Amino acid sequence: MDYVSKSFNYHAFDSCNSKSNGDLENRENMNLCEERSLVGSKATKRNTSITIATMFFAIFGILAIVIGIVDIMNPPYPYAQRLPLLGHIALIVGILSLVATSLLWKLKRLGGYVGIISFMIAYAVNVYVGENPMLHAMAGVIAGLMLFIPLAIGWKTLS
Repeated sequence: MDYVSKSFNYHAFDSCNSKSNGDLENRENMNLCEERSLVGSKATKRNTSITIATMFFAIFGILAIVIGIVDIMNPPYPYAQRLPLLGHIALIVGILSLVATSLLWKLKRLGGYVGIISFMIAYAVNVYVGENPMLHAMAGVIAGLMLFIPLAIGWKTLS
């Protein structure tokens, strides 16, 4: 950006806050002010549902990482026999969920896709390892709805 464009931007910003006498100049200043306000609002458009989805994915990721570390250090007896890599899978799911959290916070749709993939891996492993698959499937559906409804509501605001 050169000196002329910097001074023009400063003048346009300054003219948004001051009153002018000419009718033509006033209309031009109003148009410039409207364009600047539209550009500013587009850059920081994060709605509540995306914030909620981001928080849910962060909590889900932290819990998965903690479960993964605990399972790697001291594997639980019935689950470790059914799926020996359970702790490693939980750790990977937690990391993917935190990556999804950071991408969603930056308003990227890729974060939604990564979050969906991490949840589907966790859901499949949970149903496979669980002693009562029907109960684990229902609990997973409830958790999935809590994660994905806010994401679906705010999907159009993601780029």
